[in-house]
Amino acid sequence: WISAIIWVIMITMNRDINFKIGRENIGFSTWIAVGASGGYLLAFLTFIIYRIGLSRQRIPKEAMLNSRRF
Repeated sequence: WISAIIWVIMITMNRDINFKIGRENIGFSTWIAVGASGGYLLAFLTFIIYRIGLSRQRIPKEAMLNSRRF
């Protein structure tokens, strides 16, 4: 949530100065927002790759016979 709030603040600040981002506007909080957003993106992509790997995994017949599902 913090990264989303910081992104909204940065966007509104940049709208006030005609969409130009200067070095003085990029501070520590912006780098936290960028890092957190990148972390969320990497976690999401890793989760998608994990789910694709699970869907392609083949279950041996012996495991299916020993399962409790009918």
